[in-house]
Amino acid sequence: MNTKKKEKTYVAINLGSSYITGIVAHKLSGGRISPIAISRKPSNRSILHGAIHNVDEAARIIGQILDDLGQKLPEREIIKSIYVGLECRSMQSRVYHTSLSLSEEGEIITLDHLQTLADQARDAQYPGMEILRISDPRYYVDGKQEGSPQGVRCSRLEANFQIIIARRSIVANIHETLENKLGLKIHEILIAPQAEAVITLRPEETMLGCAYINIGGGCTSISIYENRLLSALHILPLGGINVTKDLTHLHLIEADAERLKVEYGSMNLSIAKDEVIKAISTSGSPDKHLNRYELNRYISARMTEIMSNVMHIIQLSGYEEQIKSGLVISGGATNIDHFFDIDDKLPIRQGRARRELISEAVAEADLKLYQTELGLIYQAKEDCVDQEYNSLENLFDESEDKPTQPIASVQEKDEGTNSVESTYTFAATDEGVQDDDFEPAVTQERASVKGFFSRWGDKLRSTLNQLNGTDEDE
Repeated sequence: MNTKKKEKTYVAINLGSSYITGIVAHKLSGGRISPIAISRKPSNRSILHGAIHNVDEAARIIGQILDDLGQKLPEREIIKSIYVGLECRSMQSRVYHTSLSLSEEGEIITLDHLQTLADQARDAQYPGMEILRISDPRYYVDGKQEGSPQGVRCSRLEANFQIIIARRSIVANIHETLENKLGLKIHEILIAPQAEAVITLRPEETMLGCAYINIGGGCTSISIYENRLLSALHILPLGGINVTKDLTHLHLIEADAERLKVEYGSMNLSIAKDEVIKAISTSGSPDKHLNRYELNRYISARMTEIMSNVMHIIQLSGYEEQIKSGLVISGGATNIDHFFDIDDKLPIRQGRARRELISEAVAEADLKLYQTELGLIYQAKEDCVDQEYNSLENLFDESEDKPTQPIASVQEKDEGTNSVESTYTFAATDEGVQDDDFEPAVTQERASVKGFFSRWGDKLRSTLNQLNGTDEDE
């Protein structure tokens, strides 16, 4: 009898303003992520600024994504639960201070003392908001910062927690969509910026201090780290969609403005001011001839404004002097040509998932394209897939020579009209994960089990009929 323990399978859904993306994956020894399949579909305005706006439409799209992912699982394995990635404009971190006064002569700090501080943080209340995550704290022993206070004697123990909260109605819509509409269990709502940072930032960057920035379609997140701990999280309600809307001032509809941005978008202002490009209409209306310098000027102005807001937020946080490693920047909006040519006093690098944390089967380009989804899987701990067992009667009724259905690519573009929200952040949808990368192999064990029912199904049915006193031909 084979008693081999089933390998855990993790499933995550990332709620993006432009795209909703699902991923199913295993983890190799050492925790490296080995994706099985990834499916990405336009949000079609069901997600606005990172929050579910239309529950029915979001449920429909997520249902399609789960169907795509399910096709890549072994036979009779079904997705029962998921992790959800969230980044919305009401999300923010709040510092929560807790303390314990011990005896004057001092006490040795124990796990019970640390647990008491954590319990105080969990009991925090924010009207209209819900706590999504409580970060690891900064401890202070008799006024001095202490990384590992357990075992240290002191008379006063303090801790500062970063509590990440979001509007309660946003969380309610997630539960309505995934639990009530789709019948799934939510293991945890994960903080997308944190998931990205964990899988992207190098240990020395979080130790020395850095700011991780993701400029997406509807939001820009700013996560500040120092001494390996999260020091602040802010969400700016600006992103790539604002660039698209700016380009409509060139007498373009949003769909045409989006296409123009993706194909020609650049922040380069060192070009001839009389260069002309053709803007091909997506609606069948006459094409337009536009001044390329004017196009770049609009794009450069908006992207510069976004980065100026980011730098202002960092200054207001009080950590400007602490981010010695500089800025790590990711997100679909950074695909705009010449974005990383911006002149800044701080060092800047382009972020992508760290190669050593991901299976070698994953293409290098996908470490950036699916950075958020890989980060969500990296934080997942609970199995999300169950075995679906048929009754004995249903097994007998299965056809012996049931053909195997071909697995459709989960990277196909959606047919039909997409909204502007659904065509920007990951514009190059053809460059995603290919089937050859993540095709799951059918194990010999599964093949032999299927063969068993095929060979012995008729014999078992005949035996049962005889026990029931019936003739098989009746």
